[in-house]
Amino acid sequence: MRAWFVSFPVAIELEEFISRHKAYYDQLIELATGSGHQRHATTLKVMNTTVMVILTIMFESVTPDPGEDGLRRAARIFNVVAVLGAIGAVLFAVAALSSGTFGVIAAIRMFLYAAMAALAWLTGSGIDAQKVWAKWLGIVLGVLELLNVPIGTVIGVAILVYLNRAIKAGLFSPPEAHNGLTAARD
Repeated sequence: MRAWFVSFPVAIELEEFISRHKAYYDQLIELATGSGHQRHATTLKVMNTTVMVILTIMFESVTPDPGEDGLRRAARIFNVVAVLGAIGAVLFAVAALSSGTFGVIAAIRMFLYAAMAALAWLTGSGIDAQKVWAKWLGIVLGVLELLNVPIGTVIGVAILVYLNRAIKAGLFSPPEAHNGLTAARD
């Protein structure tokens, strides 16, 4: 049993512990069964199952699912980028107005900043709702973000990694179509 939710050295230790625990209980059960103590063997089997269930619950409930965690983090990144883009658009407009250089080019730049902020917010909301269109829009924006060296590259890589985790977990899969004809054929 490989524990994907803990670091590699801890996963190996956990795997070794579980295998030693199982081997120990298997020997005890074999001894009890061989010497005619069936009731003790049954008790040992129940104890072994209980310990294994407790170990599983203890370790799996502590760590979040990487797919859901990736989905949540990708949505947060887009929301933060949207807020920062909106702040940048406002600051750019204030700077252009205060210097008296607010012209057509400044208005276009401000509009583009605001549009990108709105698009990032829309993408974050769509990813949070697990919309398929948001997955593709997030990938495109993540790839475009890679071109903004150096900070945008880090943001783009993070977006792509987190979206990849969510995609691998199947969180963007459309629901299966339910067809009434399949029930009639069965």
